[in-house]
Amino acid sequence: MKDGKEMLALNLRAMYTPNITDTFDLQAGYTHNNSGWGDADRPAEYADVQFKNQYQSLKWNRDLVNGDGLQIHLYHNRIEGENFINQGLVSNLLSEELGFTITPEQVPGFFQMIDPSLDIEDQHYIVGFQGIDSERYDVELEHRLHLTPDLRATWGAGLRYDNISGKTVFGHSGDESLTSRRLFGHLEWEASSHWTLNGGLMIENNVLVDTIASGRVGANYHINPSHTLRIGYAIGRRSPSLGEARELNVDILADQILVQAIRKSAESVEEERLKSLELGYLAQLPTQGLTFDVRLFRESVKDGIDTYQAPADLGIPSLGLDETISVRDNNSRWVTRGTELQLRYQPTERTLINAHYSYRDVDSFYISRYEPYFQIKDHDERAPQHAAGLLLFQRFAAGWSSGINIYHMTAADWRDGNPVEQFVRVDAHLGYDFTVGSSTGNLSLIGQNLGSDYMEHAQNNIFETRLFLRLVLNF
Repeated sequence: MKDGKEMLALNLRAMYTPNITDTFDLQAGYTHNNSGWGDADRPAEYADVQFKNQYQSLKWNRDLVNGDGLQIHLYHNRIEGENFINQGLVSNLLSEELGFTITPEQVPGFFQMIDPSLDIEDQHYIVGFQGIDSERYDVELEHRLHLTPDLRATWGAGLRYDNISGKTVFGHSGDESLTSRRLFGHLEWEASSHWTLNGGLMIENNVLVDTIASGRVGANYHINPSHTLRIGYAIGRRSPSLGEARELNVDILADQILVQAIRKSAESVEEERLKSLELGYLAQLPTQGLTFDVRLFRESVKDGIDTYQAPADLGIPSLGLDETISVRDNNSRWVTRGTELQLRYQPTERTLINAHYSYRDVDSFYISRYEPYFQIKDHDERAPQHAAGLLLFQRFAAGWSSGINIYHMTAADWRDGNPVEQFVRVDAHLGYDFTVGSSTGNLSLIGQNLGSDYMEHAQNNIFETRLFLRLVLNF
């Protein structure tokens, strides 16, 4: 089993302020990693995959009069991946599958028994996603302005171009591209000392969904400076990505016969539709060092993008008469109800206690099959219902500090993963801050999962106890 990871990463950030009104923020990075790739249900089949990723981001901010501002953001990234798996000669694979010897000379005749038009010689059978190249360009303009002392606004527009190539992504070696346009705006009105109202709208356009709109309205009622009630309601639309809308992931031998059908997109994958309602309460008591935040929410999604099983009828001969393929379509719905709580207590500048808890209840269904019989399944257990954590941090004299973090999560049957049991994880650290000349630094002894091993997301991902030293120098 190959599920390790080796990674080389380089990152750069530079800021330039030529005057008091302009700021240029440049970020760039490069990552090259070699990791295990595969299906969580079949960890023994993990294979090596190499990814190269680069990105560049440039932001120009200009401060205008009266607190207004203007920002232009240019962004680019590119991801290249390779995953070639040589399964061996077709003659050997056929011999193993059929239980008797197929010689290299007999391979053409074997395939002609399936379809006389086939002309396939013995060759190496290559699978995996092979080569994939994804690139994105994005430009966005944002204008922040104060219309009146009590009314603030933000508006902007953006343009995005995506280009993806890869034979196992779309079923051909050519490129697929998508240009998306967006226009957005937001208003915030301080109606009185007790009320703050806000609303936002975003309009998107591309050839996959034509024109769609998403909006949100909210209200905050300040009982007094320390206590606030809030309510928010949103209606959203999410456009499918290029891969979701146009995927054709199959293994075809010599471009003539279907060997394995994995996944394809339906002819018309539409946008997902979201509605959400949330109620919240925030208490900030700085004299007591206390902050308490609670949120109740309900989120519903219609036309969710999921997959169902269908006969793999691609119009070409197939090795398997009963071959099926996963078809991605708008075939699911779900409703999530829950609550999130967070309590922060900082009695002194040296002591911090932070606790959080979340509860989620999912009621869902998706159509998993239309023929030869109709079947419905759900994703109700695909995420933990309860999660909680406790952080204790203490800073001592002479630069020393220590902390402990306890995290608990209940059982889940992860989508694209495996069923995992509930676990408790304990992390701790002991740190020392020091100064050398004009430079500062920190030396920390860190322990992760100081208890029993646990499974995280998939059965091959076992998290063990880890101990390491970390040194940070600031010049």
